[in-house]
Amino acid sequence: YTDNHNSDFTHRLLKKYKIDIAILGGTGIIKEKTISIPKIGVINTHPGLLPDYRGCSAVEWSLYNNYPVGATCHFVTLEIDAGDIIVSVKAKIHSGDNYAIVRLKLYNLQADVLIAGLKILQFYDYKKYIKSNIGGNYYHPIGEKELSSVKKMLINKKYKHYEKNTD
Repeated sequence: YTDNHNSDFTHRLLKKYKIDIAILGGTGIIKEKTISIPKIGVINTHPGLLPDYRGCSAVEWSLYNNYPVGATCHFVTLEIDAGDIIVSVKAKIHSGDNYAIVRLKLYNLQADVLIAGLKILQFYDYKKYIKSNIGGNYYHPIGEKELSSVKKMLINKKYKHYEKNTD
C-alpha cells in the first residue's frame, strides 16, 4: 500500500519488484518518474471511446452527443487519456436501459476491457495491436442540465446507437 503513487517509496517498490505493467484504478495524476518505471508501461481503463471522448463524463457526453458509448484500455502518458490504445470496445446499450443501467454496463465493460488489454500485452508482438491515440476532444464534467437531457433521452428511447435485438 502507498498513499502517494508518485512518492520515492512507490518508486522503490516498483523497482524492487521489477514491475512489467502497472494498472491504474481511481488514482490521481501520475507523474513521469512513476510512468517510466514499469518495463511495458502503466495502463488505465477509460469509460469512453478514445480518442473521441477524453476526460471527464465521457459516457454522459457520448450519450448527450448521440455517439456510441464504450470503454478503452490505454497506456498512461502525462497527457490525460492520450496514451496509445490497447483495446477499445463499444458497449451494448439496449432500448429501455436507463442511465443507471448504462453506467453499470460501463463499469463492467471497463473490467472486461482491462482483461482484454492484459491478454494482448502478454504477447511478445503486442505492439502490432496498439493503435495511436490521436485526435478527439477533451471533455470537462457534464452539467446538470445536459445530464438531465441524457436521462430523458434514455427514458424516451431516443438514443441512436441501441444494440439491435437478435431474438
